[in-house]
Amino acid sequence: MQTRSLQIIQRDLDEFATRDSDVGAETNGLTPEAKKARRVLRDYWHVSIGLRPGPSLELNPVCEVGRDSGIGYPEDRITVSLPCTQEKFWRILQDAFERCCVIKDR
Repeated sequence: MQTRSLQIIQRDLDEFATRDSDVGAETNGLTPEAKKARRVLRDYWHVSIGLRPGPSLELNPVCEVGRDSGIGYPEDRITVSLPCTQEKFWRILQDAFERCCVIKDR
Protein backbone atom coordinates (compact mmCIF):
# COMPACT_ATOMS: atom_id res chain seq x y z
CA MET A 1 0.00 0.00 0.00
CA GLN A 2 2.86 2.36 0.73
CA THR A 3 4.11 2.23 -2.85
CA ARG A 4 0.89 1.70 -4.87
CA SER A 5 -2.16 2.77 -2.82
CA LEU A 6 -2.99 5.83 -4.91
CA GLN A 7 -2.71 3.86 -8.16
CA ILE A 8 -4.89 1.03 -6.79
CA ILE A 9 -7.57 3.41 -5.51
CA GLN A 10 -7.67 5.50 -8.69
CA ARG A 11 -7.95 2.38 -10.86
CA ASP A 12 -10.74 0.99 -8.70
CA LEU A 13 -12.68 4.29 -8.75
CA ASP A 14 -12.22 4.66 -12.51
CA GLU A 15 -13.88 1.26 -13.05
CA PHE A 16 -17.14 2.42 -11.47
CA ALA A 17 -19.05 5.52 -12.56
CA THR A 18 -21.41 5.10 -9.61
CA ARG A 19 -21.56 2.55 -6.88
CA ASP A 20 -24.38 1.48 -4.56
CA SER A 21 -22.78 -0.10 -1.52
CA ASP A 22 -25.76 -2.42 -1.02
CA VAL A 23 -25.79 -3.84 -4.56
CA GLY A 24 -23.10 -6.44 -5.03
CA ALA A 25 -21.27 -5.53 -1.84
CA GLU A 26 -18.65 -8.02 -0.70
CA THR A 27 -20.29 -8.09 2.72
CA ASN A 28 -23.73 -9.21 1.49
CA GLY A 29 -24.84 -12.79 1.99
CA LEU A 30 -23.86 -15.75 4.10
CA THR A 31 -20.93 -17.06 2.09
CA PRO A 32 -17.60 -17.58 3.85
CA GLU A 33 -16.17 -14.68 1.83
CA ALA A 34 -18.96 -12.31 2.94
CA LYS A 35 -18.49 -13.33 6.57
CA LYS A 36 -14.75 -12.75 6.29
CA ALA A 37 -15.33 -9.30 4.73
CA ARG A 38 -17.69 -8.33 7.56
CA ARG A 39 -15.14 -9.52 10.13
CA VAL A 40 -12.41 -7.41 8.51
CA LEU A 41 -14.62 -4.31 8.64
CA ARG A 42 -15.48 -5.03 12.26
CA ASP A 43 -11.96 -5.80 13.42
CA TYR A 44 -10.02 -3.04 11.66
CA TRP A 45 -10.31 0.71 11.24
CA HIS A 46 -11.34 1.87 7.83
CA VAL A 47 -11.40 5.02 5.74
CA SER A 48 -13.96 5.54 3.00
CA ILE A 49 -12.62 7.18 -0.15
CA GLY A 50 -14.66 8.92 -2.82
CA LEU A 51 -13.84 10.71 -6.05
CA ARG A 52 -14.99 14.34 -6.17
CA PRO A 53 -15.02 17.03 -8.87
CA GLY A 54 -11.82 18.94 -9.23
CA PRO A 55 -10.66 16.17 -9.44
CA SER A 56 -9.97 15.29 -5.84
CA LEU A 57 -10.32 12.40 -3.43
CA GLU A 58 -12.30 12.72 -0.23
CA LEU A 59 -11.06 10.54 2.63
CA ASN A 60 -13.51 9.98 5.45
CA PRO A 61 -12.16 8.20 8.54
CA VAL A 62 -14.82 5.95 10.07
CA CYS A 63 -15.08 5.90 13.86
CA GLU A 64 -16.62 2.83 15.44
CA VAL A 65 -19.80 3.61 17.37
CA GLY A 66 -20.99 0.04 17.93
CA ARG A 67 -20.65 -3.50 16.65
CA ASP A 68 -20.72 -3.37 12.85
CA SER A 69 -21.56 0.33 13.03
CA GLY A 70 -19.42 3.35 12.28
CA ILE A 71 -19.74 7.01 11.46
CA GLY A 72 -17.61 9.51 9.60
CA TYR A 73 -17.54 12.99 11.11
CA PRO A 74 -17.41 15.98 8.72
CA GLU A 75 -14.58 17.63 10.64
CA ASP A 76 -12.38 14.55 10.07
CA ARG A 77 -12.75 14.55 6.26
CA ILE A 78 -9.61 15.13 4.25
CA THR A 79 -9.61 16.35 0.65
CA VAL A 80 -6.69 15.40 -1.58
CA SER A 81 -6.31 17.40 -4.80
CA LEU A 82 -5.28 15.38 -7.83
CA PRO A 83 -2.75 14.86 -9.21
CA CYS A 84 -0.86 13.94 -6.08
CA THR A 85 2.38 12.07 -5.50
CA GLN A 86 2.25 8.61 -3.97
CA GLU A 87 4.43 9.76 -1.08
CA LYS A 88 2.11 12.66 -0.22
CA PHE A 89 -0.98 10.46 -0.53
CA TRP A 90 0.57 7.83 1.76
CA ARG A 91 1.17 10.47 4.47
CA ILE A 92 -2.40 11.74 4.12
CA LEU A 93 -3.81 8.21 4.22
CA GLN A 94 -1.83 7.48 7.39
CA ASP A 95 -3.28 10.65 8.94
CA ALA A 96 -6.79 9.53 8.00
CA PHE A 97 -6.28 6.18 9.73
CA GLU A 98 -4.90 7.96 12.79
CA ARG A 99 -8.16 9.92 12.96
CA CYS A 100 -10.06 6.62 13.21
CA CYS A 101 -8.45 5.79 16.52
CA VAL A 102 -8.76 9.15 18.26
CA ILE A 103 -11.33 9.04 21.04
CA LYS A 104 -13.26 12.27 21.02
CA ASP A 105 -16.01 13.73 23.16
CA ARG A 106 -18.89 13.93 20.74
